[in-house]
Amino acid sequence: MYNSANIYRKLDVMQMLGISQSTLGRYMKIGAIPAPEKLSARNVYWPKEVIDNWLAEQIKKNSKK
Repeated sequence: MYNSANIYRKLDVMQMLGISQSTLGRYMKIGAIPAPEKLSARNVYWPKEVIDNWLAEQIKKNSKK
C-alpha cells in the first residue's frame, strides 16, 4: 500500500498545473512530465519528491528566459 501523505494523485497534479485530464495524458505520452507509478491498472500516482523536483526545474528553466 502507499502513504497518501507522500504522493500526488492525478487530480492533485492536474490542479497544481491547472490542466485538464486530457492535457495531463498528452504530457505523459510525450514525456513532458515524469512518468507516474501504477497503483493498479487504472490508478496512478507520483511520489511527491518527483513532482516537487520537476516543478522546481520547470520554474528555474522559465525564470532564465
